[in-house]
Amino acid sequence: MTQYIGLAPDTGATLTDTAQLAASLRTLLTTPIGSRLMRRDYGSRIPDLLHAPLNPATLLRLTAAAYIAIRRWEPRLSITRITFESSPTTPGRLVAQLTATRTDTPTARAPTLLEIAL
Repeated sequence: MTQYIGLAPDTGATLTDTAQLAASLRTLLTTPIGSRLMRRDYGSRIPDLLHAPLNPATLLRLTAAAYIAIRRWEPRLSITRITFESSPTTPGRLVAQLTATRTDTPTARAPTLLEIAL
């Protein structure tokens, strides 16, 4: 199994494997398309939708934006389900819950649940 290592963007602590994957997804989903100089198409449309009313149409747009970005930029995951909910601990914060299968590990076919605060 490949061991991924990264840094937590808020603390600088070392992240490994699933925590690093969640941090990568948070960066991907919160980066507006067009904001990266050398990679203008990196990111998602989620930042454009965060201040929209939280109704079924916006939830559908959020889900589509997340799926498109992850499908394009995160080859380590095959998405099974994406849902968005309000954070129970932080008012006004949205949390993406992803159920996916890791594609980078041949033996790990069990679904992985990731929660990403947006």
